[in-house]
Amino acid sequence: MIYRYKKFGKRGIMHAQKVRYYNKIDIGIFLFILETCLEHENYTYDRILFADTSDDSIKKTLIAKYTYSSK
Repeated sequence: MIYRYKKFGKRGIMHAQKVRYYNKIDIGIFLFILETCLEHENYTYDRILFADTSDDSIKKTLIAKYTYSSK
């Protein structure tokens, strides 16, 4: 399972108002690299994507779930 960590204050040097936007882009890049590696190694998988919540009171939100597939 892939989560996006959203705790306020964990942003490094990035401006606080831009963290959410760029964090979503980073997660997308990570998912692309993950799937590229899985396909390169000939793994078959099923992916379920979840809608990202805009509620910042939640520490982390579920983004995707990957399971091995024997197709």
